[in-house]
This record gives sequence, C-alpha cells and structure tokens, in this order.
Amino acid sequence: MDVIGNAAFIEFIEKLEQEEGMELDSFELGKDKLRIVTILPDPAKLEKDIAIPVLSPILARKRSLAEEIGALDVMGLDVPALPMGKTDAAAQAFRYEGYDVLSLEKLVDRGYTIPEPQTAEEVIGYYAQRIAQEVKLPSQFAALVPKVREFLAAKAFGRLVDLGDPRVVKALGQNVVQHVTVRTFAQALRQVAIEELEPSLLNAGRRLSETPPFPFSRIAIPATKTVFNLVPCVNEFERDLARFLEHADDVLAFAKLHEPFAFAIE
Repeated sequence: MDVIGNAAFIEFIEKLEQEEGMELDSFELGKDKLRIVTILPDPAKLEKDIAIPVLSPILARKRSLAEEIGALDVMGLDVPALPMGKTDAAAQAFRYEGYDVLSLEKLVDRGYTIPEPQTAEEVIGYYAQRIAQEVKLPSQFAALVPKVREFLAAKAFGRLVDLGDPRVVKALGQNVVQHVTVRTFAQALRQVAIEELEPSLLNAGRRLSETPPFPFSRIAIPATKTVFNLVPCVNEFERDLARFLEHADDVLAFAKLHEPFAFAIE
C-alpha cells in the first residue's frame, strides 16, 4: 500500500507507526529522487533456485449442481415460520439528503417510495438471483427458481399459501422474508455445492527462476543466497529478515515471494 496525504494525514500515519512499533518507508515528492530497480532472476545464481510444489485444490464445486439443487428438500430446511403481517410503511420508503461538504448546506432533500411487487414471480426471480450471487452460482438461476417458489409457497410461512393472493405477494416483499430466504438457501447450498478433495502433487514445482522481471521502487538489498539479483522488501522487517537469512549458517537459499510469482496457499 502506498500512503499519500496532506500534513494532518501523514501525522496520523506517524502516530500509527509509533503505536504499532513499525516504520514505513517515506518519500517526499519533489525532494527525494525515486529509485526504481528491476528485480529479475540472476542466471549466475541458479544453484540458489527454489521450486515451489504445486498442489491440486482442496475444495472444488460439484459438477452436478443442478441435480444437487433439484434434490434439495425445502420442507426439511430449518427455518421459523415467517409473519404474514402488514408491510411496515416505514420500511417501504426512505429519505435522501445531500449536503455540501464544505458549507454543510443541505442541497437535496427528497423522499422515495419503494414500489411493492406486483406478482410473486418478480419476488421469486429476485430472491433466486440474490441466492445465486451469495453462493456464487450464477449459472444455476434456472434450477433455483422452482425451489424458491416451493419454499415460499409451502414452507416459509409455516403453511401452504397461494402465491397469487395479493396479500401473500405483499408479504413476500418484506425485508425479513428476503433475509431469511436468502440466508436459508445460502447455508443449505454451501453444504452441497462444495466438495472437499484430497490434495495431490500436480508437479515437482514451479521454479522461482521462472518469475518474469518486474520493477520495484522500495527497499531492495543485495544477497548471495537468493536466485534474484536483489531482494525486494516492502518494509524494514522484511529487510532485517533478509539480512538475517543471508548471514545464517544453516540457510542455503531463500527468496521473497513477490506478487509477480503469483504464489498462494488455498
């Protein structure tokens, strides 16, 4: 993260450094000369190369998701019966106020009314879309719609209801119905959508020497025990650690895994 700010904000950052016991690199625009170096593997130091093993994923999405969703027992979902009361008028409206940030003068003051749904299908489609977004299953919208319809018609209100009844349509538009429906389906679908796998070694590993050259403008120190020409360090702690590793007798090779190598632990 690069922090750029006015005097007051920089003062806040300096206090934060004191409280956290850390020191950030600073650069004064127009005064300090920006130094950009290129970090790249050094062909003369390939004996210090390190291979990072590549494992297969631990978690994966099931391929038969439509079948899993179709087999979902909505009547067995653990959910309290939702109220079929009148929709709170306050929940169907909101007020927008806009202020000038300098003078604090109110410039805009408007009231908006949220339109009530006209049909149950509007609500069912919207809820299915929200559930698909929540569980990250955008391609399963068509499979979700009939299940959401069944849930709202037979389970949500504790009894069988007619989704064509205007009173039911109005009840479907309540915030509590939306929240409970989306949450209930999201919890149930996460259990059937994700499959835990036994990880396996895909290959002996990607070598650090495969990292493409990249520019770097922070601390970069020389070291003989790394395959790179320099060690990129984003703070003083990383610099001190690199120096420690460089002088440790029981360390043969080390490297900073910077972003261009694209390394991640699942």
